Amino acid sequence: PTQFKEVRQAFAYGMDREEFIQTFTGGYAETLQGPYSLAFVKTAAEYVHDTPWDISEDWIEENLINYNKNPEQAIKVMEDAGWERGSDGIFAKEVEVDGETKEMKAVVGVAAGSQDWADALNLSTGSMEKEIGIKVIVEPIDFAILLDHYYGTPDATK
Repeated sequence: PTQFKEVRQAFAYGMDREEFIQTFTGGYAETLQGPYSLAFVKTAAEYVHDTPWDISEDWIEENLINYNKNPEQAIKVMEDAGWERGSDGIFAKEVEVDGETKEMKAVVGVAAGSQDWADALNLSTGSMEKEIGIKVIVEPIDFAILLDHYYGTPDATK
């Protein structure tokens, strides 16, 4: 379901990233709203193309979506895109797969590189199913295997 922009946006609105940062890094991190954040603000000047880092706080506020936890907005995003909550409370939508119409549920799998990472993600996403109708399954996975999934493994038969 993450192929759909609205699922990714609802996920972002549903996750408590500040809680994740506190749990996983002890607060030694900062949330990003995109490729830029307030961490990159160096001057009060307007956006300058000299470097991607010369941006103002106003530019960030005007151009990037603030994905602070907002369950109401997450639900609105899903409903506006035609997703409906089933009797189990999970959003679902009819989609075409290989020429057939099938129901797709908003169930998102997240691979975590370590048990600590998985525990922090579970704390930060654990209420999503009840609050916003997206079920999140977090599983620790060895980093090498994660990279194999990401890049694909060569076909040994060729």
